[in-house]
Amino acid sequence: MRARGGRRGSATTALVTLVVIAALVGCAPSAPPAGYANGCGKPAAPVYLQQRLLRSSGVVRTFLLTIPVGYDPNAPTPLVLNFHGSGSSAAEQSAYSQLDAKGMQRGFIVATPDGIDHEWLVDDAAADLAFAQDLVHYLDSILCVSPTARFTAGLSRGGQMVSELACQPDLGLRAIAAVTALLPACANGRTMPVIAFQGTLDPRVPYAFVQSSVASWAGRDGCGATPVAVRIGTDVVEQTYSGCAPGLSVVFFTVEGGGHTWPGGLVDLPPAVFGATTHTINASDLILDFFSAR
Repeated sequence: MRARGGRRGSATTALVTLVVIAALVGCAPSAPPAGYANGCGKPAAPVYLQQRLLRSSGVVRTFLLTIPVGYDPNAPTPLVLNFHGSGSSAAEQSAYSQLDAKGMQRGFIVATPDGIDHEWLVDDAAADLAFAQDLVHYLDSILCVSPTARFTAGLSRGGQMVSELACQPDLGLRAIAAVTALLPACANGRTMPVIAFQGTLDPRVPYAFVQSSVASWAGRDGCGATPVAVRIGTDVVEQTYSGCAPGLSVVFFTVEGGGHTWPGGLVDLPPAVFGATTHTINASDLILDFFSAR
């Protein structure tokens, strides 16, 4: 009797859960129409980390939203979009990079979106680019997002996604950060401040490809051809391009012997699969420093 009652209870619980999920999906908001009012003056929910839904291109998408400590609904606040790698998720990217937690302490709104089936369709990016645009517009309508301080960062496939977003003028991005995967400068001529990180022994994205991509952005931004190199510890070299056009800059961190990993990540990914992780630097701290300086 108890066992049967337990099964009925479990089935009832599962049914209620499905009903709740269906109700939430049915109530998922969409991006606001053109000409919408911004969210300045609207109080934010008093929860620092929130899981949210957004309907985009007819599909309900998910993302994590982090509200900064001391958020002032009347003060324009910088925004960071944080993109996970292939096969990962918003929750894993948030925990691994700690960009959300660090951004929260430094006054950044951070949105960490989920790709469909843990993937970003960089090669056919229309739906994901629309999602990113809808996400920015939605956040701008519910929060006091700065119109001039909007940034994006990403790991691996997420870094490629960041490179694609840099080419979209409607997003109004101020700077981008790519870890283990940066694509070359935009074909449409867009300029952009860039910070990038790449390991010389990355087993998935060749170091030479990212090095070439960095050089292409430096050329696009009007920087000199030869960066100034400064060694940081035993395994990291910071290369800074000088002479860039006003408001532009390119910084490249080479991790000697580093793999397909986030420098200073919360955990070391299996080195047999992803290669070595450096803790000489912390990519999230450096990314937020770079964004803050813009």
